[in-house]
Amino acid sequence: MKFFPIAVLYFGLVVAFSTSAAAPETEADPLLAQAQLVEVASNMITALQDPAVRQNVDQIEQLVRRVLVPHIDFRASSNLVLGPHWKAASEAQRAAFINEFQAFLVRFYTGALASYVDSDEIPVDLMAFRDEPRSKGPRQVFVRSHVGQSDGDKVAVEYRMLWRGMWKVIDVSVDGISMVQSYRSNFSTTVKRQGLDALIAQLQERNQSFATN
Repeated sequence: MKFFPIAVLYFGLVVAFSTSAAAPETEADPLLAQAQLVEVASNMITALQDPAVRQNVDQIEQLVRRVLVPHIDFRASSNLVLGPHWKAASEAQRAAFINEFQAFLVRFYTGALASYVDSDEIPVDLMAFRDEPRSKGPRQVFVRSHVGQSDGDKVAVEYRMLWRGMWKVIDVSVDGISMVQSYRSNFSTTVKRQGLDALIAQLQERNQSFATN
C-alpha cells in the first residue's frame, strides 16, 4: 500500500488559503477548524496537480514552506514532543530545538511528499472530512479525516488543533499513531542518555546532511 504523507497536509492548515489575521475570541469554533482543514486540503491538492510542482523537489519544498510552515505551532508541538525535558530546558535550548525540529520536519515532509507525487496524479477527492469535530475544552479540538489509498483502502487521520487567536495544528495521528508520541519516545531516550544539547546537535547534523544531498 502506498501511503500518502498526510502529515504534510496536517502542518499546512490555512496559510494563503484562509484567515491569516488573528480572529476574535468568539471564533474559537470547532467547525471553523474543520472548515480550514477542508479548504487547505483542497488547495494543496489542486497545487499538486501541476506536474511542474509535483516533479520538482525544490518546488515542493517551497510549497511546504509557503503553505504549511506558517501555521504550525512549533513551540506547542516542541513542548509536547520534549515532555518533561521542555520544562527543564533553558529558553536558548528551547529556541534551538524548535529551529532544528522545524527544519527536520520540513525536509522530512518534503521528501515524503516528493516520493508520493513524483509520477502519480493526486485524486481530487483524496481527503474526506465527514465526522464531527471533537472538542477538548474551549481551546483544543480534534478533527478527523479519511484519506484514500491507491488500493482503495482509507486511512483515518486525526488532527489535534490549538486555538491561540486562530486554529493551529499541534499533532496528527495516523491510524491512531500520534506523531508527537512517536517523536517523544525516540527523542526522550537520547535526552536521558546524552542530554538535550546532544539531541539538538544530532538534529542539526541530520538537517545539514539533508541540505547537502
